[in-house]
Amino acid sequence: MNLTKEIKKAFAAMLVGALVVTSVAVPSNVKAADTATEAAETTETTTDVTSEAAVSTSTPEATATATATVTTTTMPAVTTTPAAATKAATTKAAATKAAATLASVELAKKVLVVAPKKAATVKYTVDPATCTAVVSAVSNKSFVKVVSTAGGVLKVKATKKAAKKKGALAKVTVTATASGKSVEKVLKVYVQNKTKKVKAKSAKVTVKKGKTAKLTFKVKAENNKAATTDTYGKKKTKVASIKKIAKVKSIKAQKKKVVVTIKAKKAGKKTLTLKLGKKKAKVEVTVK
Repeated sequence: MNLTKEIKKAFAAMLVGALVVTSVAVPSNVKAADTATEAAETTETTTDVTSEAAVSTSTPEATATATATVTTTTMPAVTTTPAAATKAATTKAAATKAAATLASVELAKKVLVVAPKKAATVKYTVDPATCTAVVSAVSNKSFVKVVSTAGGVLKVKATKKAAKKKGALAKVTVTATASGKSVEKVLKVYVQNKTKKVKAKSAKVTVKKGKTAKLTFKVKAENNKAATTDTYGKKKTKVASIKKIAKVKSIKAQKKKVVVTIKAKKAGKKTLTLKLGKKKAKVEVTVK
């Protein structure tokens, strides 16, 4: 009986010892395992955090790039403000309106020659087209009269009395008005006075290089008390070219004569021919 009790006690002590050893060993292993798990989770968390940081770092750059691209695309569309555009348009319209209100009149010719009892015309233009050109004055009305101004054409006529006043000058003033402001242009009208005879005062003329000379031609016209109307300016007088040795500077018709001014430029000899209507005369020009 006692032996059996002792065996039971020993067996119970062994069981208790085993239990104690087991209880100590198991928590230690569990703790190690738990520590390893926590370290792995910490590493995982760190990796996730790093990945998230990388994502969060790259995302703002991409967003900024996209934003910059959008901004660059939209900026050229903004050229000016509505207020500035409106102001510019208003200024331009005002300038255009102001320019349109200024009247002007232009004559196709400044000088007109009319034979007695004959008519002649000259075209004219006005601006703006809404304004009307009118003849505001005519000198020597007994010799020249205005027939009409319709259709942009000014028509004048030399009267019967003008036959006794060949070479007479009449001035016709054309006026255009717009916005209360007027402008004028004057047309010179000569009663035709044809040349009957022309002769050079000197048959030969010598001029030094670089110098100016005046060549005089004696003229006999229908009305010898007035200048011939066969010439009244350089463009209307037919002069044979002497441009290789001299330049014709001017031609002026006066009572009983015509004066041609030349300037010598190169040594040589040429003949200058002056033609008035159907009449002509020559001068031999020598440049030294």
